[in-house]
Amino acid sequence: MSTEVLKGVRVLDLSRVWAGPMSARLLADMGAEVIKVQEVRPVSQGAGQGGGGGPLGGYPLTYEGNKLLVTLDFETSKGREILERLVAISDVLVENHRPVVLERAGLSFEHLQAINPGLIMVSITYAGHTGPERNYAGFGHGIDGLASMAFHNGYYDEDQPMRSGVAYGDCPTGLHTVGAILAALRHRRRTGEGQYIDVSLREGVLAQMSELFMEYAINRRFFPRLGNRELGLAPVGCYRCQGDDCWITISATNDDQWLALRRVMGEPEWAQEKRFQDMAGRWAHHDALDQHINVWTRDKDAWELAIQLQAAGVAATPAASVMEILNCSPPHLDRRFWEKVSVAGVGAYQIPAAPWHLSKTPAQRPAAPATYAQHNEDVFLGILGLSREEYKTLQHEGIISAGTLEPSGS
Repeated sequence: MSTEVLKGVRVLDLSRVWAGPMSARLLADMGAEVIKVQEVRPVSQGAGQGGGGGPLGGYPLTYEGNKLLVTLDFETSKGREILERLVAISDVLVENHRPVVLERAGLSFEHLQAINPGLIMVSITYAGHTGPERNYAGFGHGIDGLASMAFHNGYYDEDQPMRSGVAYGDCPTGLHTVGAILAALRHRRRTGEGQYIDVSLREGVLAQMSELFMEYAINRRFFPRLGNRELGLAPVGCYRCQGDDCWITISATNDDQWLALRRVMGEPEWAQEKRFQDMAGRWAHHDALDQHINVWTRDKDAWELAIQLQAAGVAATPAASVMEILNCSPPHLDRRFWEKVSVAGVGAYQIPAAPWHLSKTPAQRPAAPATYAQHNEDVFLGILGLSREEYKTLQHEGIISAGTLEPSGS
């Protein structure tokens, strides 16, 4: 079996950081030829592997694999001309600059579609490509606030909003972007028409939070900040286990699951108290319930207890650390979700694979990113057909990099 589901699709990736590079890498995993266009950096800056300046970070190491990496200063007139030539032979362009950046460079969708009527252009921005916030600068970290996630997230006994802890908005937005591109490719196959895809980080998060908005729209009620709990259901929480900072999550969301949990706990006397006999009572006395469960779990191994509870029909999982998932979690290893790769100056590390499994056309295994500017000749001389003289002139003028650079370290 081979990865051919997107064979023949060429993608120009002008994006940076997480959502855009992630979507382009997933397309590459499914067989698309992805040309990553990076900015030209002086050798003194140590451009390094994957195109990040200076020390490497998790984003380029994770999301720039399986791509052809080239450099191009498309804000110059010659660089813009080269980019336009690439657009003319491409199917998809992915970018996540503020709208003013490409407009300033004369690279609007209208201009590029005139060059390639079948072009599918994707713009990922903070708050969308239209409206008064179109040129807002920001990343996924700030979307927690703008999309109301931070307001509703936090501990039930503290009066303070809380961020998700990661740039959460980038991840669902990257996946939404892949879906939109596939839909646009199908539309073009039927009609021959390209189109513009306007993707908003904020809307990528809002789309995941419909329950909160429905609660307010229908009942005019805000979801309270609940920490590890879930409104109206108990016990739902995260409980301390044996070991240093080891925890297990347990969710008994109906009476049958509560009775199953009681049986695994050995039918303790406290669990048979009247206040815990129905869901309303358990929710009203959640603090006391959590105290009892914590006493029961604190001398148990989280992984072994989770297996025991799952066998009894209770939703329970260890609160796994990154280290445990990468090194000690057989389910992830069995499904080949991780690929171990090695990068000079960085060492060996794990890359996540595509989060789906197609039985006939499996995704290409993830790979480490190529060296900065590694594929300049392959793309500019081979795919684009520049002469060697044109290529050297562009290098001399700083429009493209004058060779590859070694990684600068980790």
